[in-house]
Amino acid sequence: MRKILVFIILTFTSLILFANPIDGIKNFVFYYGKDDINQLSKYDLAVVQPDSYSTSEIKEIESHGVKLIAYMSIGESDNKNVDPSWILAKNENWNSYMIDVRKQGWRDYILNVLAKKIKDMGYNGFFLDTVDTAVQFPQTADAMVSLIKEIREKYPDMIIIQNRGFPLLSKTGPYIDGVLWEDFASKYNFINGTYEKVDINPVEVDRQVNLAKKFGYKILALSYAGENDYNLMNYIFSVYEKYDVLGSITNLYINSIYTYKPGMPIPVLTYSSTNVSSEIYFNPERPESSTAYIYGPGWSKPESIVGIWYRRCEGWDAGAVLTFNATQNSTFLVIYFDGGLNDFALQISAYDGTNWPMIASIPIGDDNMPKATLVNIDKKYLYDVDSKIPGIQEKLGFKGGRIAYIGRPDMMEFALGNFGYRNNKITFTVRNVGINPSKQFEILVYNSKGQLIKDVTVDQLGPNEDYKVSVEVNKSFSPLKIVINPGDNKEFDTSVNTTTVNF
Repeated sequence: MRKILVFIILTFTSLILFANPIDGIKNFVFYYGKDDINQLSKYDLAVVQPDSYSTSEIKEIESHGVKLIAYMSIGESDNKNVDPSWILAKNENWNSYMIDVRKQGWRDYILNVLAKKIKDMGYNGFFLDTVDTAVQFPQTADAMVSLIKEIREKYPDMIIIQNRGFPLLSKTGPYIDGVLWEDFASKYNFINGTYEKVDINPVEVDRQVNLAKKFGYKILALSYAGENDYNLMNYIFSVYEKYDVLGSITNLYINSIYTYKPGMPIPVLTYSSTNVSSEIYFNPERPESSTAYIYGPGWSKPESIVGIWYRRCEGWDAGAVLTFNATQNSTFLVIYFDGGLNDFALQISAYDGTNWPMIASIPIGDDNMPKATLVNIDKKYLYDVDSKIPGIQEKLGFKGGRIAYIGRPDMMEFALGNFGYRNNKITFTVRNVGINPSKQFEILVYNSKGQLIKDVTVDQLGPNEDYKVSVEVNKSFSPLKIVINPGDNKEFDTSVNTTTVNF
């Protein structure tokens, strides 16, 4: 009887020692911004950037029963001074470097510097990101598995959650408490700059569930959606329910906490089109305003494309300040060049006083013409960075495109492009670069002697709509002068209404 009792006690003790510390969580959140301590305190588990919170703030969050997990990239580095011999390739999407985890210097950094710092700060665990580097470079797979094993052995009391790396789970499974299935129901498409649904393979889900049961780790699912894309969010929630997984939703930069839940009323949002009181031009001949200007090394020098001046914005070092009249949901106009870059999307963020949530991701196509788009900014993101100036001076960040105008939604431009010459015929396109239909305007074409050879009256062009023009010519007509008479249309730069074409 005594032996049986001892056996029961030992078995019960073993179950306590080896119980998964995240088995009982009912919700979780990923948040790479700062502050929002009250919001984080509402979750059972939160994954954050390690430097976002002080030791006292970490204790405060954890005092509410939150398991606070710190982000740790073990397969990539964004440090431009990283040892070149460690680099396998560059991740162009994130401007980071894929690291060879066989390199002892990198392993020492992860185990003895980064992980130790996170442990000493008081975090409950590690979120191991970029494990997929070893999937892309299978010659490093065994080294990645051994690194995760060493993290477990060196920090046995820390929670370990692995991000993806599915082909490695049969070997890393014994050392982790959870795996994040990122892009479970939706993902961000870096090619077209949009959030989109993911085709799920039920067989793969069953396989991963069975593997998780075998080793005792928990599957968490993370999907991506725009902050106000409630249709996509509802789809994501339905997928989570279908496959019985615990999931969460965030945006590409994981810098906003989404509070929408299934069944909640979908907010009806309206945005003021008259709340912007300043404009930013990129024509070097126009002086900058004290209330609307660009800043930061991410802006290229001005360049003219068929008369319209642009600046390219690279990285997140391309900033702008725009003035709004009041704190209300607002919309502003951005005119950009649609094509001619390796960038796939123009991304725009807004400074809310602490973080830089992304407010727009605009696909860049191959029109090789300017295009207009409206950008919505919620009033919660409007933050006045200069109280000495009337209105709200809002900082914006731009990445990945060429921009010609930022400002009032009622502004537009007639643009010329797509010129062609064949069989004594000149063809070109006139576009209404705006978000409202144009009023009546004229297209006038003159030959080299100043004689009018084409006169077209266009009653109306829709937003970003093109009008194709064809002109019969001979060599003596060169150069042609094309003039747009805008009529009552309000353009942001009338100097581009005259273009000379040589052929």
